[in-house]
Amino acid sequence: KIIHINANDIIISTLLTFEELGDIFSTDIANTIQQFKGYNLENFREVESLSDYPWWIEKKDTLIDTVNSNGTSFIYDRETLTNNAKRLMKLQSPGVVDNVFYAIKANTNPIILKIFYEEGINFECVSWKELNFVLDTLPGIDPKRILYTPNFVSKEELQTALENFDGYITIDSLYPLQHWQDIFNDKSILIRLDPGKGKGHHQYVKTAGKKSKFGIDPKDLDELLVAIEQCKCRVVGLHCHKGSGILNPTIWNKTADFLSSLCKFDESNKSSVFPHLKYLDVGGGLGVVERPEQSNLDLDKVSTFLSSWKSSFLNDSNENNNNQHIDLWIEPGRYLVATGCVLLAKVTQIKIKKGKYFIGINAGFNSLVRPILYSAYHHITNLSKYGQDVEYQIFDVVGFICESGDIFGKDRYLPANVYLHIFSSSSLNFFLILYPFFFFFITFLINNKRPKKVMLFVFQLLVHMEEP
Repeated sequence: KIIHINANDIIISTLLTFEELGDIFSTDIANTIQQFKGYNLENFREVESLSDYPWWIEKKDTLIDTVNSNGTSFIYDRETLTNNAKRLMKLQSPGVVDNVFYAIKANTNPIILKIFYEEGINFECVSWKELNFVLDTLPGIDPKRILYTPNFVSKEELQTALENFDGYITIDSLYPLQHWQDIFNDKSILIRLDPGKGKGHHQYVKTAGKKSKFGIDPKDLDELLVAIEQCKCRVVGLHCHKGSGILNPTIWNKTADFLSSLCKFDESNKSSVFPHLKYLDVGGGLGVVERPEQSNLDLDKVSTFLSSWKSSFLNDSNENNNNQHIDLWIEPGRYLVATGCVLLAKVTQIKIKKGKYFIGINAGFNSLVRPILYSAYHHITNLSKYGQDVEYQIFDVVGFICESGDIFGKDRYLPANVYLHIFSSSSLNFFLILYPFFFFFITFLINNKRPKKVMLFVFQLLVHMEEP
């Protein structure tokens, strides 16, 4: 019931709906308040606050020419991708992180895989098809540069991997270890554990906690140890992953602390709980700035915190006469690719309906599923009008798919004459650019490289199988 207004912000704290406000005030006032709810206009006029990623501004004319020739496009910047890889690989130079694995579900483009391969980055795959895609794309790659992390796969797929793949394999459920023990004999595996609480902007990107399907509950550690002994396999690594889009630099050292707490030296029998342990994988989820008001993840602080943890762990190990050396792994996905790509689309129509403004573009959630899937935010700017002194208006930016959820962004402050650039992807002869862009949405559409299923049609008890 309080409306506070100052020079830059309009903040609303009210129990009334905007329709009720329209009854109390004039409809125009209510609409104005609704449009500018929560916006700091100085932040949203353009994207200077995202200027850590200026390549699409510098190459604006080239981008627009490309879309004029090719239509709606995802456009990558090799220099940005390479710099992202180099930035992460610096974590290895002080000996903090021993291995960086790129989670390829973020973007499986072969050119991107080759860029990262050349920079010394390894690869994390979540399906047998993804794994073989990496092997085919990078002939001669050492299998030890690949981490296979399946989830709820069949016995056949897991057995195929254990028998034919010489890289690293993670198991994230007790079930295979308890029910398929024959396939694990004399194998080396990693175990994925659930830290109990996930991180991320939406429940679908949180990969820990009671409602998450990932990882083994630490409370089941005793059962896990029994199953490992029965399987006659070796646990060489522990793995944990909390979620996606994390900007807090303390998360990964806390994850390392959680994992190391489960592999302490056992004083009762003077041995380690996991005697073959060599690796701790603290997962990925390194976030990138999506909104103008956000601050970048401080990678130097991530390095400092992990370095401090590693020193402490080694000291504890030496004090216990354990002499256990542990390699620290990390597996970023979108952090590597998000800022190196934009979706550039052309505006098709503008609509005004009952005071609501819409911009339609020649793209839909068939190209970018993240907003409809879990309300993901991608910053949007008008590339063709970027830097010009033009009139602004609040718009919803929508796609051409016949679904009410086909919305790229709500209440976006954009030039009244619109090319859209959607960050991490933007464009009447206006081009909107959407950014920052990473490509979980691509692998969602192709299901982690898993093949489509056949369609079955039943007519008069006859079954006809047809490829989709």
